[in-house]
Amino acid sequence: MLETDQIERIESFISSNEPQSLPCLSFKDYETAKTGYNEIKTEPIGSYQIFGSNAYGYTCYAFYKAKNLQIYVITVFIQSFRAFSLVDETWDVLK
Repeated sequence: MLETDQIERIESFISSNEPQSLPCLSFKDYETAKTGYNEIKTEPIGSYQIFGSNAYGYTCYAFYKAKNLQIYVITVFIQSFRAFSLVDETWDVLK
């Protein structure tokens, strides 16, 4: 669970930007993504769970459960928010 200021930073990022397409993950991250998604569905608002990375670890992907109860994929590049996507259960990673 994130701290209040961290939640506000993510919520502000989501409200001031447009959603992007869901990211293409490395196959090695599929199982972690499936497990993380199933876990975060029952977690409280403000939960954040990293499930994948690429670009030598400079980019990471995390699930975030927002105040509106939606689950987003947050893309972070070198500790800065770069994009977010609304998770759709038809995403090939979750099948």
